[in-house]
Amino acid sequence: REYKRELERVERERQSIEQAIAAAMRQAGAEHSAEVDALRRKLAEAEERGRRTQAQAELTKAGHVYVISNLGAFGEHIYKVGMTRRLIPNDRVRELGDASVPFPFDVHMMIASDNAPTLESTLHRALHRYRVNKVNFRKEFFRVDLDSIRKIVEANHGVVEFQAEPEASEYRQTLGISDQDFDYLAQANAAAELDDPLEDEFPEEVDDQAG
Repeated sequence: REYKRELERVERERQSIEQAIAAAMRQAGAEHSAEVDALRRKLAEAEERGRRTQAQAELTKAGHVYVISNLGAFGEHIYKVGMTRRLIPNDRVRELGDASVPFPFDVHMMIASDNAPTLESTLHRALHRYRVNKVNFRKEFFRVDLDSIRKIVEANHGVVEFQAEPEASEYRQTLGISDQDFDYLAQANAAAELDDPLEDEFPEEVDDQAG
């Protein structure tokens, strides 16, 4: 929005300068005069600002639209469709799976786009009827099969690579752990924590006392 306002401001300035140039030329009766030349320099500066602003606006639109799932947290056929401008887009996916959900997210599609916000909005509109939360539209989760998402993406962006089945490795490993195995793992983990030497936890304090 800030870039849009700046572009509009520059365009108004450009039009105003062009009108001033036309008026100065009529008054001076000559194509070149000190006033006209000064106005033309201002016009060139305004046009250059407009080009820079446009380039910056286009850069901020570049990013990735992702389609991810979390089988262990939400079950089958629930997908989050979002976007990120991160240079390493999977960092955003890892961030989403850090603390708020019990298992990491799996990536089904990671779509590079020169205009990621528009692509994301287009997908959200096409998937609107499948929203999980039908009250808060800022929530980007949809109950739909992945092939339907793929077809919508390809209709609006082109053919993309996608991962059909979620890896869901931690979730699948969890399902394979019996109560007996879990008790053993919990005890082993507790024992490992007790075995940590105190000096490893506070190495600087130990060194200071020794000195």
